[in-house]
Amino acid sequence: MEEAFREGTFAPFERDMVTLAAEDPSGRRQSTRVVARRHDDLGIVLELTAPGSPKPPIRRAGEIRQINEDLQLVDLAGHRAVVRAISWDGQTTTLGRNGPETTSRYSVGAIEWEFGGSRRLKPAYTVEWLLNLPSRGIWPASAKLEMVETIVRTLSEDDSVLRMRRQQRSVGLSRALYVRLGDVDVWLLRTSDGRDAHRDPGLLVFGGVPNQAFRDRARHCISFVLGRPLVLLGHAEYAAAGAAIRMRSVPGFSEKGRMFDLVDLPPYPMHATSESLVASDRFASAVTALFAAYDQTGFQALSWSYWYAACAPFQSAAVHFGGVVEQLQRACLRGAPDTSKTLLLDETWQSLSEMFTTWLADEELDPKLRKILMGKFNGLNQAPLNLQLARVMAALDLEIGQSEMDAWRHRNRAAHGALPSDMASAIRGNTLLQGLVHRILAALTGCSSQYVDYASLDHPTRHINTLAAAS
Repeated sequence: MEEAFREGTFAPFERDMVTLAAEDPSGRRQSTRVVARRHDDLGIVLELTAPGSPKPPIRRAGEIRQINEDLQLVDLAGHRAVVRAISWDGQTTTLGRNGPETTSRYSVGAIEWEFGGSRRLKPAYTVEWLLNLPSRGIWPASAKLEMVETIVRTLSEDDSVLRMRRQQRSVGLSRALYVRLGDVDVWLLRTSDGRDAHRDPGLLVFGGVPNQAFRDRARHCISFVLGRPLVLLGHAEYAAAGAAIRMRSVPGFSEKGRMFDLVDLPPYPMHATSESLVASDRFASAVTALFAAYDQTGFQALSWSYWYAACAPFQSAAVHFGGVVEQLQRACLRGAPDTSKTLLLDETWQSLSEMFTTWLADEELDPKLRKILMGKFNGLNQAPLNLQLARVMAALDLEIGQSEMDAWRHRNRAAHGALPSDMASAIRGNTLLQGLVHRILAALTGCSSQYVDYASLDHPTRHINTLAAAS
């Protein structure tokens, strides 16, 4: 079990992560088997196999439950594992030579492991295991990778066991991207793990031990700048000499695999002179600016909304990209005068409101109707969303074209179930709204002065104040 963790196969790739037999306190070996697997959909499943045919727990369809059951595993060497958020998913009973045997399956929220021999060591760096790294472009930094493959052959009969070990060591170079966020060095590396190479695996390495919130923040910003969502599978903390101290594996969220179908679409130009070589200064500058404005822009929620929109079908993508634009509008208007969201000046609206309230009080109306009328009146002074958008663009010194406004209006129609009459125009409108997100975010955070116009042929680079050709 320990070897599976130490070799890194536990968290990201292996279907059979851990297999072990349970023992009772007296040391007698029982026939219960514990297996942890990662499915193709990147979820983690725990399987417990034991003699007998117990009745399954009752689970009603649509039942909402709080999942807080954990399972702790400890061995004689002091290694500790905690399986968190276990939820029963089903069971299968088979009839064998020694009677019935039941395998119970549980979905798992996380598996954590702490190595007994390394517990006193001080962590020097943290490594996150990722999938879905960008496949295009040459990264400027380089990292030396030393890979050790351990091959174990086991022969056993009765109580005698023979184990033969052989190690293969190889050294190579990997291209990397580097950025310094605050006082933390961060590297993003591609790996070439053959077991999951089709999903573009890689590592995000942090100097020191930043907390989960810091790592999420960094990963979200790097994902957006590179134009592809990074899928997290887990992380590990290592000592300076390379000894693993503790690890944590989590289910990978990929929108049911849809994220792996997305192509690389960096919102801002990452290349300086060569079309293939990523400019390290542009990458670092964009990531640093987004990282600094993370709370101001509400980027945690915005990031998830953005990638959900990118994965949505073209008929409804405008709804989701429009929602991201609204999130940016709120970030821009936060702290702005209320007049930016209204039609009339305060004095004018106050006078009109008093007249209407007086009239409403004098009329004999049904109380329910009176409440409806008052609600309708209070909304009269609210500026429509297209006017708020125009004001936000003006405040950011950005232009907005007619095609972008048409795409914005289609967003409202799509939200009410109206299907597009022309597929090509709907897809182009989605691309314009996505570009609008890129432009507003760049102006709001200063992460770039240019954007990539994906609504035009050959995807030219334009200044953020320049309209897309399709506008």
